[in-house]
Amino acid sequence: MSAPPERPTTRIATSTPEDVFIRGQSLCRDLIGHLTFTEMLFFQILGRRPTPAQTRLVDACLVTLMEHGLTPSALASRLVYSSAPDDIAQALSQRIVQSHHQKISGHQGKPSVRKVASAP
Repeated sequence: MSAPPERPTTRIATSTPEDVFIRGQSLCRDLIGHLTFTEMLFFQILGRRPTPAQTRLVDACLVTLMEHGLTPSALASRLVYSSAPDDIAQALSQRIVQSHHQKISGHQGKPSVRKVASAP
């Protein structure tokens, strides 16, 4: 087993005192003003620019995510799930804890927790 690097490293982004580079592209000269948010998201994750059809698809997915709004609990659940997609229990438990303190779809949190806890 090799020793871990002395400093954390990434191939996604680097910086100099003059510039920031993402996947080898200058943030200021090559990306800002040249890519949309969706195109940048795709570029940062996959290392290449999307086709117009891929951009439309990612845009459609982002619009769909707005169905629940930008509530802190919805965002937290999504972030927990995206960080560990193989363990949905973490995202569910985060949502259950949040539901104890908030209304969910017009219901008080405690009945919602009981309903989830009693599910088969």
